[in-house]
Amino acid sequence: MEAVLKLHGLIDPDAFPYQNKFQNEPIGFEKIHLLLAYRIEGKDTWMPLEDAINKITSETKSGRFPLVSLLTGRDKDNTFWHIFAARQHGCELQLIDPGKLGGEIHATSTDEVRRVFEFTLAKVPNRQEINFLTYTFINCGDETQPKIAT
Repeated sequence: MEAVLKLHGLIDPDAFPYQNKFQNEPIGFEKIHLLLAYRIEGKDTWMPLEDAINKITSETKSGRFPLVSLLTGRDKDNTFWHIFAARQHGCELQLIDPGKLGGEIHATSTDEVRRVFEFTLAKVPNRQEINFLTYTFINCGDETQPKIAT
């Protein structure tokens, strides 16, 4: 969730308020109510593959960076998940790793994003939907919504 705040210039790029508070616990999007302090209302969203791609694309075209929870590995006893940020680059949807310096690109095109999503769906039994965070800015009267960091 810090990635959303950083990408919109609401906290310093070196700040880690949630990671420090929760010590990298696997909380997913269960603490999205904390975004309200920044006038952001988050929504934990689950959608089938193509619906998820369409919704995430729409969100990125509107200047937002949906966060996507994706499988990054598994062993006999555990599954390993990571949160990626989606962005629009030209006509392509991309996934970036906000935990890497400079936001390392994880998928460079809409087709690659689809393959990454398909991997998660194929490797997790009974999983048929992609989990992602969408959000809106809460308008308080005349105030303008936060600007996108450049």
